[in-house]
Amino acid sequence: LATAAKGSVLQVLSMSSTTAYEYSSTTYADTDITLNITPSSTSHKILVVASLYCKAYATDYVALGVKLLRDSTAVYENSIFMQNSVNAAVNTFHNNPLTVLDAPSTTSQITYKIQGAEAANGSGTHQCGFGASNKPSHLTLMEIAL
Repeated sequence: LATAAKGSVLQVLSMSSTTAYEYSSTTYADTDITLNITPSSTSHKILVVASLYCKAYATDYVALGVKLLRDSTAVYENSIFMQNSVNAAVNTFHNNPLTVLDAPSTTSQITYKIQGAEAANGSGTHQCGFGASNKPSHLTLMEIAL
């Protein structure tokens, strides 16, 4: 059995979601932006690349928090992944990138998933979330030989 050259991409898995999520709590909640992968060696890394369609509405301030889990372990968290701090009733929409190189050290199947939360807000009206029917979020996993 030949050994893969260091830096080789051994498998690529990808998914998209157009499901809309709205958050009004600082408690992180699951999305359907999730993928399973089974690494072929404990020494290999998983490159996680996401493009998350984020939306926020605020009359003063709101922040969308994002967490990336490997099974139940957080491998990335950003409580201000997207924010809207305009002092007016304004909607903002962005396709925000997220890239993480993870070292799961396993050959068992693992699940990566995105969670969201309204991580912070001001005193005015506020809404934040992911997705729209015509604006998908994407998640890609790549196993990298090292």
